[in-house]
Parts: sequence; C-alpha cells; structure tokens
Amino acid sequence: MPKGDNCWGELYRELREQIEARRFTLSVEEIHRRTGTTVSLNELRKPGYWNACRDGGPSWDTAQKNGLELDFNVEDDGNVHFVTFFPAINANSA
Repeated sequence: MPKGDNCWGELYRELREQIEARRFTLSVEEIHRRTGTTVSLNELRKPGYWNACRDGGPSWDTAQKNGLELDFNVEDDGNVHFVTFFPAINANSA
C-alpha cells in the first residue's frame, strides 16, 4: 500500500469494526442454561475447562468444528464468568 494513501486505512478500520461486531459474549450461567449440560456450573467456571475448549484437543474441539474460536478472562476470584466466541480465521467455508 503506497504511503499517504488513506483509502486502505479506512477499509481496514471498517473491516475491523465488522469483524469485532461478530464477537459474541455469553455469561457462563447462560452457557450452562442454553446447553443443558450436565457439567456443573462450578466446573464451567474453572479456567481449565475453557482452556481445553479453546485449545480444541480430542473431545474438546466442538467450537473449532463449528468454525468458532473462543476467549475468556480469569477474574480476580479465579473463575471464568464470561466467554467470548468469534469466527475462526482459518475456518473452512461449507
């Protein structure tokens, strides 16, 4: 991109905003409710649970198989309270 050509910057800012708008954050409580999982709410709050989901190892790759990645923060109490889902960059189109 040539220096001084601001049209690229405008496009990239617009694309970044569109991509960010595709992020979706759910509380762990809502995830528990919506999935109907038998995993306890206390277990779902553990960072290790979400590390396994994020890393997508065997039996933990459902998000990746559905074209999603996820991120979360461990709060001061040592638990995860919110998980953010977003489209995987390298997801294959169906």
